[in-house]
Amino acid sequence: MITSTMDRTRNLSRFKLKGDIEPSDIFAAIDAHYAEYPIGDSLWDFTGASMHNFDSGVLTEVANFAKRYGERKGNGLTVILVERKDRHMLMKLYKSIAEIVGCPINYQIAATEAEVDELLDEHRKQPVMPEVNAAGHAEHG
Repeated sequence: MITSTMDRTRNLSRFKLKGDIEPSDIFAAIDAHYAEYPIGDSLWDFTGASMHNFDSGVLTEVANFAKRYGERKGNGLTVILVERKDRHMLMKLYKSIAEIVGCPINYQIAATEAEVDELLDEHRKQPVMPEVNAAGHAEHG
């Protein structure tokens, strides 16, 4: 099961995963949430999820799906919260797969809520670079 909420004070989409999770659960949560809320910073909390069926094929499928939304995400940060070392390694593999398939999402991995806050605060301190169009001119949103 995946629940999603929008923390409007922090402009943060929060996804909480519990129990056995299938890729289709992740796809449905993303589609439903972003149909209602803007795409920006997000937190994916895997601390309550069973990840025994997550292999490289599943991670590639998720990365390819996320790529569709990543193009609209802009400068947003996605933090993946996992508490155990083995899950941390799995999410590092996911981050690498996402880069290989060309997913433009900026992923960071955290082990605690305090780490999540630090990563988000640090990310928000960074200046936003304007996008450059095909002619090489900066476009300001």
